[in-house]
Amino acid sequence: MFRRFCLVFGSAALAMTFLAGPSFATGTAPHAKLTCDPATKTKGPAPAVGSQATFQAGSAGSVVVKRADATTLSVVSANPTAGWTQQVASASGKRVRVAFRNAGTGELEHFGLSLSAKGTFVMSSTSHCHH
Repeated sequence: MFRRFCLVFGSAALAMTFLAGPSFATGTAPHAKLTCDPATKTKGPAPAVGSQATFQAGSAGSVVVKRADATTLSVVSANPTAGWTQQVASASGKRVRVAFRNAGTGELEHFGLSLSAKGTFVMSSTSHCHH
């Protein structure tokens, strides 16, 4: 009986661990969770090796990316609009990522840019998270 109780209790505790995902606390709401919209994806020509291009990250700002070589992109700069801050999550590689946060509203804008296998095009992805 004790073993069955421990098994049930342990299973319930483990399930709660998985269900209690991270929350993005903002403002006065201590545990306000954000809802992320589906990602918007845009395909475009890849910058030439050694050149750079600017990509829009929704209304949160823009990201300047340089193509370092045939297979590597690198973030040159992330430029948030007023009220937003940026954090480069992945600065170089086949895919780069930048997260923007609005300090006033707690909204997030996720930006990603990946280089195709042949290096002929890039796919940009943005996703807006809000209350």
